[in-house]
Formats: sequence, structure tokens, C-alpha cells
Amino acid sequence: MRYPDSSDGRAVVTVVGGDLAWLEEEAFLNDTIIDFFIRRIQENLPSTASNRYYFFNSFFYKKLSEKATAAAKAKAKAARKEQQQLEAALEASRLDAGMVDNTSAAA
Repeated sequence: MRYPDSSDGRAVVTVVGGDLAWLEEEAFLNDTIIDFFIRRIQENLPSTASNRYYFFNSFFYKKLSEKATAAAKAKAKAARKEQQQLEAALEASRLDAGMVDNTSAAA
């Protein structure tokens, strides 16, 4: 079943037989069932009220956290690269100044 049954390019939710099992008593709702009811509420809102509400689908937080995680990983990678460059520059300046770490050679 597809809801809403439209061909105008609006987002639809496809509910299959396996999704219906999640409607049993004591069962947890799955994302498809939640999205179905969100779409149903959206479709049945009066046009005067539709501008007052915004609906997030059940995958919103997952997408948001994936983007945040990707951004954090990119920042960490850039910070590691910058640290390596600074360490290399520091080592080069020590060599230029004749400051060599002899602690490992003394052993």
C-alpha cells in the first residue's frame, strides 16, 4: 500500500505486509508505520493549520547525527594533519638550531 496515493511527486510511504505486524498489541512501532501516520496527519490538516506545523520523519535524527559525525571526523582529521605539520616544523627548527635529542642515543 502506498500513502498518499498520488502521482504529483509528493513523498509517499509504502507499507508492506511485514509492517502490519508492528500494529499488534504490545509491539513496537517501526519507522514505516510512524511515517505513514505522520503523512496521514499532514494530508488531513486543514490548509489554514498546515503552515503552523512542521513534521520530522523518523529518520531525521539519524541523518542529523550522521552529518554531525562526518563533520566531527573531518575536523579531527584536519587537526591531526595540522599537529603533524607543526611537529615536523618544530623538529626542523630544532635541527637548524643544533638542538638534537640525544636521550635515545645515550642508552
